[in-house]
Amino acid sequence: MPDALGYADAVRLLGGEKSRLVDWFDKLTAGTLLVAAVPVPALLGIFDARVEFVRLGHELVRGVTEKRSGLSRYARTRRLEAAHAVIAVTAFFEQLGELDLPFDVGDLRIGRSEQLALAGARPADDLTAALFATPAPVPGPHLPYPALRSALVGYYQDLVAAFLSFLRGLAIADTLFDRRWRATEQALDRLPDAAADRHRDLLTQLAADFPEVSFWLGLHEHEATRQEVHRLSLGLAEMQRVLTEFSTGRTPDDRRAGLGVAYAAELRRPIISSGDVPAGL
Repeated sequence: MPDALGYADAVRLLGGEKSRLVDWFDKLTAGTLLVAAVPVPALLGIFDARVEFVRLGHELVRGVTEKRSGLSRYARTRRLEAAHAVIAVTAFFEQLGELDLPFDVGDLRIGRSEQLALAGARPADDLTAALFATPAPVPGPHLPYPALRSALVGYYQDLVAAFLSFLRGLAIADTLFDRRWRATEQALDRLPDAAADRHRDLLTQLAADFPEVSFWLGLHEHEATRQEVHRLSLGLAEMQRVLTEFSTGRTPDDRRAGLGVAYAAELRRPIISSGDVPAGL
């Protein structure tokens, strides 16, 4: 697809643009240090200087990139959200291109402006602002991954509807007679789940390439877990209140008391015997 969104756009949003000069210096000095006849203490000092030079070089390149693209005025979390929006949209159009359709999707010449419009982004002055306006679901405490995937499938279903509407306005629609149009709709029915699977692949890759993405996702997952535990504790407290209201306050008879003792004994038993626990668990 011409000038289409891709994984590289998410990398650039996070300041991951490579510098050939810094990479060249990194490789050159790494090779030189391997064969250098230098005492160990001095060698360690040179190695530290090399690492610091490469780090500062990448930071300089990243800073220039951010200023050129206008990213320096955005908070880091907003940038992470924009990068996530890129892969959410990219996943859909990558899988669209993989579908077995009665026509070649590449012939439609869908560029990033059409992608963003179909994805629901409002008009904006630059790509980053447009991505912030994209209604693609974003990871958050209210959306642990299973809920996020479900929300993405719903979002992709809306995208399929938007794509079909877009397709009807193109000249190629005149060649899609009843049978071919039905084949197109049937193929697109499978797209939301496939796009959600592709989103997970891209998100995993982004988290591997940028540890802060992994940390950002982990924060949301932990917060979602805490909220779920809190909701569970509230539910148990409400159950206790209801059961207390049902209680008569009388001492149970021998049969009920015996059942209570038996149940309490069962609760004290381990779920699995220690000899069956895998090593390291």
